[in-house]
Amino acid sequence: MIFVSCVAMLAIGLIGVRLYVFEPLDAQTNAMSPTINEGDSVLISKRAYAFATPQLGDVIVFTIRDWNLVSVGRVVGLPGHRVQMIGASLTINGQYIVRVGTHPEYPEFIETLPNGAKYTVRAPEMGWNEHWTPQYLVPEGHYFVLGDNRDHSIDSRDMEHVGFVPKEDILGKVMWRFWDGTDQQIDASVVN
Repeated sequence: MIFVSCVAMLAIGLIGVRLYVFEPLDAQTNAMSPTINEGDSVLISKRAYAFATPQLGDVIVFTIRDWNLVSVGRVVGLPGHRVQMIGASLTINGQYIVRVGTHPEYPEFIETLPNGAKYTVRAPEMGWNEHWTPQYLVPEGHYFVLGDNRDHSIDSRDMEHVGFVPKEDILGKVMWRFWDGTDQQIDASVVN
């Protein structure tokens, strides 16, 4: 009888943790490649921003209200920041973000944000990303997000459908990838 009660309490606790603290998410697109690929499974911290605010470089899960859709993107603009794409280059507050090439055959770059956050992006020099965007001023309580796969991401550049992400639409922060969908194997890596 005690064993059954312990098992029941453990099950209730695990369900509570899932509903309140962590939640798994399966990637449905390659918008965040190479960080998160289609078929990968990640774990989201639903409480990451309960007492904090998103920081530059955070990978967040948010709701796109127009489509009632859950999406993933990287925070590249905080409230008050001016964000612009000039060709395939990101600028924040008029400063080009440092990019260093990593792959000779495919245009992958490591970007380093002003706070030191580093991550790999795919930003081909050609494609719809090639044009300049306006300079966006991120309003208070909102964030500007981009996909790491810049030519294959619907993100804040799409002002008609996504635009600035309000803090209340942020569902959590992506913390870990626990399944590699490409290699079909367990992968316990931190997402940065």
